[in-house]
Parts: sequence; structure tokens; C-alpha cells
Amino acid sequence: MIEWGPWQDLGLPGDPDTDIVGNELIALPVVGVQPGLNYAEPISLCNAGAVDVEIFDAEIATDGVLVDAADVLAEAIDIGSIIPADSCRDGVGAPQPLNGLIQFTTKAAWVDDDPLSNPEDQIRIRIFCREVVVP
Repeated sequence: MIEWGPWQDLGLPGDPDTDIVGNELIALPVVGVQPGLNYAEPISLCNAGAVDVEIFDAEIATDGVLVDAADVLAEAIDIGSIIPADSCRDGVGAPQPLNGLIQFTTKAAWVDDDPLSNPEDQIRIRIFCREVVVP
């Protein structure tokens, strides 16, 4: 059973949205991908709440047409990473959001192998956080 702490928000710097259990963070698509290549996209997670939160679990899923879930990696965003409180605020002295990369490798051959078929895929990453408890 997942236990949710009293943290309030997870959003993009300058535009936080309240995170509701089950919501996904949506990033802009990567366009023009080709078979058998590696891609890396920057990601930034911030916390508009009043308490630091820790990533304690994550799930990765894909539709499996272009990318296998096993070929998706997060760099610098790991279980145990801390997203500082108030890190969605811009300005001097604001805590820094958690920055990293989402990396993936496309399949060597797509289902159709026809470049005109325009295959699509979605990579869904759900990150679960809880309040950092200071002993």
C-alpha cells in the first residue's frame, strides 16, 4: 500500500500543477525518431509544497511499438532522490529543482519497417513521492 505524505505539489518551474494520485507528468514529444538510435531528453521536477519530498518508487511503461520499457532510463532521477520544497519558485535563492535526463533507445526494426507508416509510441513514467522525514 502506498502512503502519501502531506506534500502538496509537483510541477514545472513557474507553472506548478497540483499533483493528484495517478496523474502523469506529460512532456513534449520527441519527433523524428529513427529505428535503433539513442535519445536523451532533459527533465526537471520541482516541488511547490512546503516540505521536501523523496522519490520512493517509479513505474515505466510504453506501448512497445517503438521503444521497449526496459530501454528507458532516467539519469540523475533515482529512487531516493530529493525534490526540495519550494523548488518551483523562480528567482535568486530559490531551491533548485531536480534535473536529469530521460534516455531511451528505439527498437532496431519497427513493426511495419515502413517509414511512411509514422508509428507512434508513448513512454509513461509515474513517480511516487513521500515527505522526507527528519529523524
